[in-house]
Amino acid sequence: MQEKDFTRIITAMRATGAFSLRAEYHGAGDSMDSFTVSFADGNGNDFTLAEEVASDIRDQLCDLLEADHEGWENNEGGYGEISLDLDDGVPTLDWSHYDYVVDTNLTSHEF
Repeated sequence: MQEKDFTRIITAMRATGAFSLRAEYHGAGDSMDSFTVSFADGNGNDFTLAEEVASDIRDQLCDLLEADHEGWENNEGGYGEISLDLDDGVPTLDWSHYDYVVDTNLTSHEF
């Protein structure tokens, strides 16, 4: 992931006065169960964006998630958290993604 991938999101955040965002997502069984995005101002207080802007940022984050972890919601699925901070004018991204995995161990006996 590179900063250029987040250019539209960063631009929208700066234009609205949001200093950070946090997205949490979870999916399994071939569906996205949840994808929430929250924003904060420079003091860490909750910050509300216009619904259209917030929805556009959410859609962009979903696109980036799908590009980096295609099919993340399929089968056992996965979950993660994206944090983007613009506090010092320099974007800082922290993205943790986890895939649920089912292991199978085979024990075989022959006579």
